[in-house]
Amino acid sequence: WNCTYRFSESYDNYTEPANDVAGRSWKDLNYDDSSWPTMTGPIASSSNTPLPSYNHIWEGDYNCYDLRRKFTMENAIPELAKVYFRTLFDDEIRVFLNGNLLIEDTQYTGSIVRQYEIPADAFIVGENILSIRIAEVVVESYFDYSIDYEQLPNPYTDGQGVKYQLS
Repeated sequence: WNCTYRFSESYDNYTEPANDVAGRSWKDLNYDDSSWPTMTGPIASSSNTPLPSYNHIWEGDYNCYDLRRKFTMENAIPELAKVYFRTLFDDEIRVFLNGNLLIEDTQYTGSIVRQYEIPADAFIVGENILSIRIAEVVVESYFDYSIDYEQLPNPYTDGQGVKYQLS
């Protein structure tokens, strides 16, 4: 599930990054994150994690990361499709797509991949922004995710479903 993000680190789990000079929120597509460094996920604080490997070390205790990842959808997600955000995280997560809150969960996953269904119409044809706040409230943290969709069989044909991975 390796991918690159722009990120901001904070020791305040309740205060989001400041708006940019144009007044845009960090969750907005056109927010200026050019001063944010990049990292490649997954991330973890130690080898004591359910992730088989990780690319970025989660440094510090009781802190959070705000992550941004832009991606382009060439086509709309088919009508007969289910879209899933799958993740391992410790301790809390909030996921926004194009500025809209999709997921808020304060119960860490342990070693079980948690799956959330995302409405297919939350994605737009063209550029999208996935904004994620992942917070550590107890020592040891990790985070990884994927977005996948499954094309369901058309009930009017004998077709089979097809699975795709978006990230």
